[in-house]
Amino acid sequence: MKVAIVTYGLINRRVALMLRERGIEVVVFEDAELWADMAREDGMECCQALVSDPEADGPIQGTEVFVMMDVDALRVDRLAKSFRRKFPKARIIASDVGIQELPYLETYTGEGHAMRVGQEALAHTVVSKIEEHMAKRSTDNLVETLKAGGGTGVAIFTHDDPDPDAIAAAMGMARICQELGLEGKIYHGGRLNRLQNRFFARLIKAPLSRLEPEDAPHVIQGAARVVLVDAGRPGAHNVLPPEAVPNVVLDHHSTNRDVSAADYSDVRPGVGSTSTMVTTHLQQMGIIPDPRLAAALLFGIRTDTDHLRRNVSTADMRASAYLSSLADQELLDLVEHPPLASKVMDVIGRGIQARRRYGDHLFVWCGEVGSRDDLPHVADFLLQEENVAAVFVFGQVGQKVLVSARSVTGGPHVGDITKEALGDVGSGGGHARMGGGSITLRMGVDMDVDQWVVEDLFPAFLDASGM
Repeated sequence: MKVAIVTYGLINRRVALMLRERGIEVVVFEDAELWADMAREDGMECCQALVSDPEADGPIQGTEVFVMMDVDALRVDRLAKSFRRKFPKARIIASDVGIQELPYLETYTGEGHAMRVGQEALAHTVVSKIEEHMAKRSTDNLVETLKAGGGTGVAIFTHDDPDPDAIAAAMGMARICQELGLEGKIYHGGRLNRLQNRFFARLIKAPLSRLEPEDAPHVIQGAARVVLVDAGRPGAHNVLPPEAVPNVVLDHHSTNRDVSAADYSDVRPGVGSTSTMVTTHLQQMGIIPDPRLAAALLFGIRTDTDHLRRNVSTADMRASAYLSSLADQELLDLVEHPPLASKVMDVIGRGIQARRRYGDHLFVWCGEVGSRDDLPHVADFLLQEENVAAVFVFGQVGQKVLVSARSVTGGPHVGDITKEALGDVGSGGGHARMGGGSITLRMGVDMDVDQWVVEDLFPAFLDASGM
């Protein structure tokens, strides 16, 4: 969804920067060269023309919200009426030009409420109003897409070896389908290898169905709608065929900004978890999750944000506060404290002994491990070492070399580093503080994997880190 910023003044600039931090598309219309240059320096898409000029017709298409907090009194009324004619469902936010000494907020949507506040607080209020509007429009579009299918069956896919966020988000989507008179079934490829994931799925009684890749096309053909949650691209760490086109995509990973074509695609890199996004949809629809689902969604948010300490947004905090009063606290306490298997402790011990330090980065080759999810335990533990900014832990499971990456707050973006380092030889990505990826080894090729990881993969990650 797009927000148009009409003129790049003091308040509008602050609003634009805050929206971009939240991953919301922004286009600026500014005819003054000085302010247009500033917008471009801030990394904004800028059309250096009046919003009413013909050359603005292209960039303005698809706009959901117009912000005119810095527009002068003579233009506000005229522009607002023009936008309302062309975009009848758009939100239009402008200053109350009748009061000159203090900025006011006025929404031209018939709500007629205004508030007297300072500039910084006003910017936050405007952004909050935009988020409310976009949340409602997003939910309306989601419901419309789900109801458009001819039948009642909805196939909900997560990524392979789904984590608590993916599982909870899928369960939330199934609850939304139920509310609409549809039947949502949850599918995933791979196995739940990580102990925490298995423990979580068992305790909350997650209705998961594991699929082999050859079975996925049959499920797709039999479904009225296909939904992909906590992933953005069919075939990338999920059992969907790469050529499949989901009807709905819900994801929060920054590396999935450019997702496949879909009737409804909602990717919000500024949000810490997909469970937060699903919780917002439930709230917009007036669906109160039962204690088990509330606990699942809350745990999904906590795991992907490290208990609201990593990649957290205002939306995550609001969703957590909402779910906390509804969740089964006893169940939540159980899923938050899973036991660690002795083999995981052994891998952590090997990782401690094998770690190599390059500046403030740690690199670890664990050799063959029992599960891909042994590696995050090593990464989380080693990140506690003094003066360490990032940790990259590698291990081999079958014919795959896997990597789990972690970084401290303000450290390097390990998701982007992993994606760049693996390039065409593998796949990877993730968040600023948490990433992962894999490389499939060629069958029948005689190679020293230990040497290759240390002498080739480690340097590739160092180069991607700029070290």
